[in-house]
Amino acid sequence: MNIFISFVTLSVFLNLFKYYAYYSAVPTYIFQIFIFFIVTIYYLVKNKQIMYSKLLFLWIIYFFIISTIYYVITGFGGLVEYKRYVPIVTLVVIFFNFSLMYALDDDDLSKTRRIIFFSMLIAVILLVYDFVFPGSFVIDNKDVFISGRALATYNNQNIVGAVLILGLILSIDILDRKYRMYYIMYIFIGIAVTFSRSNLIIFFIILFIFAIQKKISRVSLLNLYIVLFGILLWLGFGGLEWIGDQFNIEISSDLLNRVNFFIDRKDADTSDMNERKMVLHAALNMFQDHPIFGNGFASTSSELWAYRVGPHNTFARTWAEYGLFGVLIIPLFLLSATYQIFFSIDKAKRDLGILFIVYYTLSSFFSHNMLEQDFNIIGAIVIATLGYKNYRKEIYEK
Repeated sequence: MNIFISFVTLSVFLNLFKYYAYYSAVPTYIFQIFIFFIVTIYYLVKNKQIMYSKLLFLWIIYFFIISTIYYVITGFGGLVEYKRYVPIVTLVVIFFNFSLMYALDDDDLSKTRRIIFFSMLIAVILLVYDFVFPGSFVIDNKDVFISGRALATYNNQNIVGAVLILGLILSIDILDRKYRMYYIMYIFIGIAVTFSRSNLIIFFIILFIFAIQKKISRVSLLNLYIVLFGILLWLGFGGLEWIGDQFNIEISSDLLNRVNFFIDRKDADTSDMNERKMVLHAALNMFQDHPIFGNGFASTSSELWAYRVGPHNTFARTWAEYGLFGVLIIPLFLLSATYQIFFSIDKAKRDLGILFIVYYTLSSFFSHNMLEQDFNIIGAIVIATLGYKNYRKEIYEK
């Protein structure tokens, strides 16, 4: 079962299920149902107690019921609504899959967090390879490929950065302090080759919190900031072109602009940022017009409204689509995932809860699809399971 858990966790954090589905023509949710079947049979045979976070389960049910009601109200909608609804159903299955699997791990979820760490090591290697050999892993959607911005096995550069940051948060504590700065630099390389500005900003904020929580020393953080800013300066003043020449990579004006964003905002083209402000305001206006019941399921999807992109903000998206019910979605999610871990006497575990809240909140301001990503619900399951196991352990010891 340990090998099975490792394989499935690795598959999620490297986004491999889409490859299994593509090459086997079997939908991803069939794989998830199969996993649930295997894990449930294991529990029944071993007569093990089923453990899961009831609060997180209630949130899953709330999100599922609200989404289902809104989906039905649209008359079961069209293809766009269907594509949005399937991941929501899948999240319910994923919750049971990983809650049951991680309950088999020890109180610190050591095996789980080690495989997440191992996944991050592989992810960065794949990203660097994809940066040097662009488009190596694209299979079914050529539109996601942007020359010079690594994707590896993921569909979106912002998603790549979010996976790496979440993986860093969940796995850094398993490393000895003397190795942590090397690991952080390694993760930085993976985020850097995606050229995702928002994730670089979130990454720097998370490092600052690491220093406050004494996961890394403040002197090391200052030195790291100097090194990383030096790298950005080098890229902005010719380093990026040098990389392009050395590896025969197309260095587009978009890439140069993303580097200039951190060096000289006056010289940076902010047209894409202006577009994001525009769609954000549009979503907020939708919420203002329909604050109680919202504008409807998937109404902020790029195919269903007047803009080519979504609102780039999960808060605005849920507010616009679900109204008052959507306002509660993210706060309840974070509360249900972290509630019990804050009762732990172990400061390192309480710190994990804070980091998860900061990560998810900040990422939700920059991305509109945080609720659709299975790695986020798995991150919540890790935090909730740690809290649940430690709560039970401490009650038992008393």
